[in-house]
Amino acid sequence: MATGSALVASDRTGLQPVIARTQRTRFRAALLASVLAAGFMLSSAPAQAATSVTPPDVANAEVGDLDQLSQAEIELLHSSTPKVINVDAYSGDVTSVTKAAPVISTMAAYQNGCTTGRGCWQGTPPTLNIGFTLGITDGNWVQRRNFTVPSGRYVKLCWKTTSFQPFCMPERNGDNATISIGGDVTGTRVDMATSRNG
Repeated sequence: MATGSALVASDRTGLQPVIARTQRTRFRAALLASVLAAGFMLSSAPAQAATSVTPPDVANAEVGDLDQLSQAEIELLHSSTPKVINVDAYSGDVTSVTKAAPVISTMAAYQNGCTTGRGCWQGTPPTLNIGFTLGITDGNWVQRRNFTVPSGRYVKLCWKTTSFQPFCMPERNGDNATISIGGDVTGTRVDMATSRNG
């Protein structure tokens, strides 16, 4: 019993504040660890844009055309042959279509969303490339350049130029293509599907 009485006496003489400080310190450390973990998870999550209804910039966009293309270029555009599709950033017009070497996917080397099987909207360094899957994705992606379309996929892009004028391509393009937009633009919509129409 003497031991129990000594312990109770020592609790009253200073052990209790030490225990309370230790508990507060542990609680603060746990809270700090939780906040840091949550912050890390949010900062390391892949950038994803929300899928939504048509934003005003896309609904009011000037849509380009294919009028400048020859019949051979239109046939190449609609084929599965690897191609480069050149688009005028200030009109949305497809200005030319040329054969390209087969698309060799090096996108898997990127740790920022561009992987094999995804469309990849390349950023002007130091901005990151952004990968896209099937569906319509709206967003605001600054400093965009070429878009690589994987085999079996078709993409229609919308963007804004430096004058904030919105533009869209006239139709989905792709299936082994690189869509080359003539300059840096701010992407606003990616419409990716397994067919050109529908």
